[in-house]
Amino acid sequence: MKRPALIICAVVFLSYFECEYTQGEDAKPLKPLRTIHLGIENVGTTVAGSLHGRLVFITQGYVVRDGERHAALECVDANGNLVWRTVDPEPGNHCGEYIQWFDVPEIGQPAVLWTFFPNPKGGDGLNNRGGLFSAQNGEILHRFETGSNNPSFIADLDGDGTNELIYCTQRFVSRFNLLEKKFDWTCRDSVFFCWSHPTVADLNGDNTLDVIWGSEYNLPDGKTSSMIAVDHKGTLLWRSDGHDEDLGSTPVFVADVDGDGKKELVKNGLDLCGKNHLETNHLFVFDFAGKLIRRIPSMMYSTGLADLDHDGHIEAFGVVSRRDGGAAARSLNQLRCVDLATGECKWVVNVSRIGLPASNALAADVDGDGVLEAILADGNPVFYGRIKDEDWGAVYLVRSDGQLLQTLDFKGWPRRLSMFDVNHDGSNELIVQVDGRPASLHIFTTDAPATEDDWPLPFGGIRNWGYEHCDSAGQPDSN
Repeated sequence: MKRPALIICAVVFLSYFECEYTQGEDAKPLKPLRTIHLGIENVGTTVAGSLHGRLVFITQGYVVRDGERHAALECVDANGNLVWRTVDPEPGNHCGEYIQWFDVPEIGQPAVLWTFFPNPKGGDGLNNRGGLFSAQNGEILHRFETGSNNPSFIADLDGDGTNELIYCTQRFVSRFNLLEKKFDWTCRDSVFFCWSHPTVADLNGDNTLDVIWGSEYNLPDGKTSSMIAVDHKGTLLWRSDGHDEDLGSTPVFVADVDGDGKKELVKNGLDLCGKNHLETNHLFVFDFAGKLIRRIPSMMYSTGLADLDHDGHIEAFGVVSRRDGGAAARSLNQLRCVDLATGECKWVVNVSRIGLPASNALAADVDGDGVLEAILADGNPVFYGRIKDEDWGAVYLVRSDGQLLQTLDFKGWPRRLSMFDVNHDGSNELIVQVDGRPASLHIFTTDAPATEDDWPLPFGGIRNWGYEHCDSAGQPDSN
């Protein structure tokens, strides 16, 4: 396989903010700071970290050369200056989604994991041309033979002080030894997921971490899914079968949903593309032994988690999904919030239109009053899930009691939300990643304290998921 070429370009153009407001901006908590125009299209994930004390964003997508698409990985600083760009020399309709920032001794330098493949069909054994790349210059450090649109993560599973890479493809979950550059074990049983988010937790109290994921219609009937947990050696701990929703396309969250001191596992199921003709999809709450405790009507696609109203219960909040939320969701243009302990719908916000929600919602004290707000995004995707409509997107800021505080309208789909202290002033900025030609990062100032304690991103650490949220020192949230 050919090595991706390292291409250094001059500057990524930086402009003033380019988005439309539906309300007066002066009195609103989210205020524009800057927009960074990227050099790539179809942006999937943006991560942030620190290089020699400088905050940088690394994002993936593709570039077009001579009418052909080439997978590309791009690094820019907080002012929009291009640090480096790596472009795969072989053209093709490359598919990839998640990148992760790793800053651990076993790698020896800041690195990002980026996997992609030349078609969107998925499956095992794909010709992956990605791998571990240096965050400093974009050079390849290690190549994996198979690629995936699932995220992977770093964890010290056995508690010996050494980090391992939990490498996830659509057909297997593996533990990869970063020091020896080899797989310690691979689990293939009941592994089938796509755009998914596994997690880790100490399920049995033995001071080791176990890996938990949900599957996507993996059982022989073709209509039901499972929750699966393996220990640090890859041995099956438990599996919960027969759930008539897709449990493989959303994050697994670890949270004490009812404030009793015991943590639970939370999963938002999907009636994926209306497959099972359900009235509504559901939020699933499991205990650490894999027993289903609660099944709550959801209608949402991708949810954030937080105790928004400080009642000791965790709420799930998100955008109603016409595609995956069941028949009851198809006529609704709504944002919703549900209490995971009681199942009560805490609030509903009606909005003008619904497309495909962004892959994450988040919570933060945006106005600095000590109370969390919910931040959600929605719009018209570029390809998968696209509706016959103009390109559009919106970000909604909702107070904990359900009052809509602010709406930001974009001329593209906001695929991701994240928060970082971009200018090192002690407050987090909101970064809205918007797809387009080219893609862009829209940065807003907030009064949210730069802390990891406010669930600033629902999958902001391996126990919630993803290395998409890092603090100003580049360290992942370990919430």
